[in-house]
Amino acid sequence: MLMVYLAVMREEAGDTDAAEALARQAADAGDTSALVTLAGMRRRAGDREGAEVIYQQAADDGDTDALLDLATIREEAGNAESAKTLAQQAADAGDTSALVTLAGMRQKVGDREGAATLYQQAADGGSPSSLIHLGACLSNGQAARLP
Repeated sequence: MLMVYLAVMREEAGDTDAAEALARQAADAGDTSALVTLAGMRRRAGDREGAEVIYQQAADDGDTDALLDLATIREEAGNAESAKTLAQQAADAGDTSALVTLAGMRQKVGDREGAATLYQQAADGGSPSSLIHLGACLSNGQAARLP
């Protein structure tokens, strides 16, 4: 974890080569969060394909944040179905933030009741941010009823 922190600090200081080297070293030592950090670095550098490969490695190791990051990349690329599948995998693994992501996807396609249901499930799972989204969804008349 310390190496990941150092990698982030190096990236913030503008030394991306050293940052990636530290993140790779941590990942090689078995730190899955380092893979997510490294993938984020590749993504910020404009290497979407490289980022996807690394996020997939982390997802294969069970990292639900990596699944959600992959979902975001796929959604940005216009592949909504793949994004939904990845977010659902994270939700199935118990990640309540994935429920919030899925709810947002439902809102984008006009499924307001489905979004409200997912926000409520996330709230029931302990996600405070889902309550904000649920409240906004309901106060804007975006859901016919509270699930």
